[in-house]
Amino acid sequence: AKDLASSVQPIAPPRRRKAQPMRPTDCTLRLYAAASPAYRGLRMIESLSIERCRGISSGQLSQLTQLCILLGTNGSGKSTVLDALHIAASAQPGQAVGESVRRRDVLRGARWLFFRGDDKTPARLTIHAAQGERRLDLTLQPLRRGQFVSQISIDGAQGGGPVHSVKFKANNDFEPSDAPAAFPGGSSLAPIDVRFVDLRDGQHRNALLRAHTAAVEEGTLSQITPLLADVIPGLKDFRLVTDEKTEPVVMLDFGNRAVPAALAGDGAYALIRLAFELASKREPLVLLEEPEIHQHPASLRRTAQLIRAAVDRGTQVVLSTHSLDLFDFLVSDATPDQLNKISVYRLNLREGRLLNSRWLGTEIPHGREDAVRDLR
Repeated sequence: AKDLASSVQPIAPPRRRKAQPMRPTDCTLRLYAAASPAYRGLRMIESLSIERCRGISSGQLSQLTQLCILLGTNGSGKSTVLDALHIAASAQPGQAVGESVRRRDVLRGARWLFFRGDDKTPARLTIHAAQGERRLDLTLQPLRRGQFVSQISIDGAQGGGPVHSVKFKANNDFEPSDAPAAFPGGSSLAPIDVRFVDLRDGQHRNALLRAHTAAVEEGTLSQITPLLADVIPGLKDFRLVTDEKTEPVVMLDFGNRAVPAALAGDGAYALIRLAFELASKREPLVLLEEPEIHQHPASLRRTAQLIRAAVDRGTQVVLSTHSLDLFDFLVSDATPDQLNKISVYRLNLREGRLLNSRWLGTEIPHGREDAVRDLR
């Protein structure tokens, strides 16, 4: 097999009319000006409560910080916590519910969003922040006509009627119906923009293009290129070109030659996508499921740097991991100020009850022995 540098091809000039470059500062100002007051004033989520969702009958995570690391063995509830945050915080919970169901490859998977598949009792998700709380009740109804087999309604926990819903086909394809800018009854916390990044879903071209565009608009692309160059020798820059079908393609630029990012290998590709996803500050909350996927231990130091840099820019990051190397790089390389922003939760499920041990800041190194038991 040819190595990456030997398989590169000359950069083809774009066929479309080239847009005028925009200064990063101008672009950043445009993005902030377009943001809603709720977005600009958002503080981080401080706690999450889960009732009757997937394998969790009840549980709570409190005192969340800007960087939260979820540890635990398989089946300890880490993925459910991420799903719950995604749904409860999202401005489009119908879309978030659909994505959560589709991530699990189970036929007619909507019912399994509820505790042990019991679709008779609603699930309740609650988040708290300094501005207030947001509570959502999820209820499943069967649909017996047409191509859709079920529907999940998402209501305010204190009444007010359905605000959002999502219909499902048997293969988990879904159609959400999200009310624009709706506040479920009884909620005092506005929905927010949240991004769920699951690198296990493989090479999704559109996801990489969107993340690349966001990094360019934010003006942070030049900051992440040197980090990636340590993992991809010879990398000079990234270019966006068009292929023979005039479709945009992200290319790795090695000077006078380039290759599609998709040819970089699964590990490098996952790191590139993660770097682009974290380089944007569009969403105040980013959820990462096993960001170490496909990566060599040597590249995980760069992954940790990218995550901490996003936190330093004001993004709240909640991640799950099975990698002791990533855990060590996140903690041991952190400055004292960064360490104080980190909290670690060791999760465990007991008869459906979500239990957790929490370490904060300087307590984290002392809890490493417990982490080793889960990560080795």
